[in-house]
Amino acid sequence: MLTTDYDLKQSALQQIANADALVGLFTALGYNTSQRIVQTPEAMGFPEGLAREVVRMERVSSHDDNVLQVYLVELKHLTVALTQALVDLIC
Repeated sequence: MLTTDYDLKQSALQQIANADALVGLFTALGYNTSQRIVQTPEAMGFPEGLAREVVRMERVSSHDDNVLQVYLVELKHLTVALTQALVDLIC
């Protein structure tokens, strides 16, 4: 993790076009991204309706001995209901 502020520019966020670019941002922010793991919705306990919407899922960072884990979840569609279903799984 960074010990100083990171000057994050809007243009850097606008250039994120794929998973590798997103991982690059987390790397620049000081997260450990060296052990990316492809996941399945079933392995993560997603309900069937949400699992059908998942195109790809990956753990992109595990930090501080798994205290903080960052996941990328790419969905076919993004709706309020799907967003709420994801939130319900992690809260």
